[in-house]
Amino acid sequence: AAFAPHAVLPQPYGAEVAEFGRPSTAGQSAEARAAEAAAVASLARELGIGPDEEDDFTWIAEYGLQADALPTGWAMQVDGQSGQLYYIDGQTQASSWENPLKPYLQRVVDIGKRYLKEP
Repeated sequence: AAFAPHAVLPQPYGAEVAEFGRPSTAGQSAEARAAEAAAVASLARELGIGPDEEDDFTWIAEYGLQADALPTGWAMQVDGQSGQLYYIDGQTQASSWENPLKPYLQRVVDIGKRYLKEP
């Protein structure tokens, strides 16, 4: 049985997102699709989602990369040199490489893994 508590967190936009946190468009470049896939894969690894768990949990990483999912006042940007995402707290202007949702997303992944072990 797959773990997909979509009532806990809404389903992500879908497999393709043109820009981080925005719905895909018909004219999306291969480069934009590759960048989105890399960001999702990176966050999934940070959350401890293994290759054998991607079908069950990748949606959580996808959700965590939606701009409207970030806490109020936070923004997501792409570093021009590395291409990596970073996050800015609009209230303090502090920036971080770590997604501010990571502890919460991690909790959902952990609960899902426990559920799959002992439903």
